[in-house]
Amino acid sequence: MICTCGGTTKETRHQVKGLKKAQEWYGKITLLDLPITVEQQTCISCGRSQRKIWDSDARLIVTIG
Repeated sequence: MICTCGGTTKETRHQVKGLKKAQEWYGKITLLDLPITVEQQTCISCGRSQRKIWDSDARLIVTIG
């Protein structure tokens, strides 16, 4: 993807299984949401990032940034 600054973005995706660590990503996570998937896109040029957090049923919980 292309950032609004014109730079390219790097995408990472990982799963978080523990409640405490999941709540570090988004404080409203509950046990029913676990494990969550965190998809993060970061601009290589300016450092701007966007995170999407998905629950265990692949439903989008929140988009941040």
